[in-house]
Amino acid sequence: MKVSMLRGKPWWTKLLNRRVQVLLDLLVLTGAFVLSYELRFDFTIPQSWLHNILIQLPYVVLLQFIALSFTGGRSFIWRYTSIAHLKSFLYASVISAALLVAMRLGLPEQFQQWRIPISVCIVDTLLAFGGALGLRVLRRSLFEKFEKRKRQKGVAGAGNGYKKPVLLIGAGRAGMVAASEIEQRGNFDLEIKGFIDDDRSKVKRTIIGEIKVLGTTADLPRLVRDLGIDHVVITIAQASRQDIQRIVATCERIPVRVRIIPGLYEILQGNVEVTRLRDVQIEDLLGREPVRLDEEGIS
Repeated sequence: MKVSMLRGKPWWTKLLNRRVQVLLDLLVLTGAFVLSYELRFDFTIPQSWLHNILIQLPYVVLLQFIALSFTGGRSFIWRYTSIAHLKSFLYASVISAALLVAMRLGLPEQFQQWRIPISVCIVDTLLAFGGALGLRVLRRSLFEKFEKRKRQKGVAGAGNGYKKPVLLIGAGRAGMVAASEIEQRGNFDLEIKGFIDDDRSKVKRTIIGEIKVLGTTADLPRLVRDLGIDHVVITIAQASRQDIQRIVATCERIPVRVRIIPGLYEILQGNVEVTRLRDVQIEDLLGREPVRLDEEGIS
């Protein structure tokens, strides 16, 4: 009990959260089943079907709940929901739908009240597991929104709240990781105005959040002038020497300061943090480590 309290919250609050999550899942599964029948009968369910629905409801909801638990859909933390978790919901929906359809086709006529119409099975599966996944996505959205506000308040309280407007050069996977890290962490004094990428198919398209690709490197002079850019950041994983030289030369002509994240490709492996922003150095332009002379031997 003391250990749980020291970690920030008593043990019973965690238990309560889990119970609330179970309750929400059951409510969504129940609501999906009822709504599927409502849709089948155009929201006018015949009296003769009400008895069948009351018999079918408990075992359908229980079957779907067990399938969701078995495939791992209920094991992950809601506020960390991601696309990777979609697989669990797909598996659970396929398993439960297959069992319900098998019961529909396999049960004899004397068990008519246990046989669910195939149309209801399909609609219920889509609504039930889509709703359960939607709950988790909503929880993550609220969590991220709350965390972002908290970080913004922390930054505003720590200083004047001014953020330097920057452009990120490179709208690939590494650029997305860098932008996400900058946006989520409150200790950056940077405000991302947009991406720059020479792939014209990405121009004007949204990459992450509300951050778009504003143009190519040829548009840099105009964008720096119009947006009042403080400096640009190279976010190209394993950028070649020629690419860095070309970008640096373009920025010097504007002129605007250019920075880079060293070893950015290692971010994708979790070995480097985005916080290691620095100015472009001679090693970046050489594409190799600088040669160290044996000054003592030469002397």
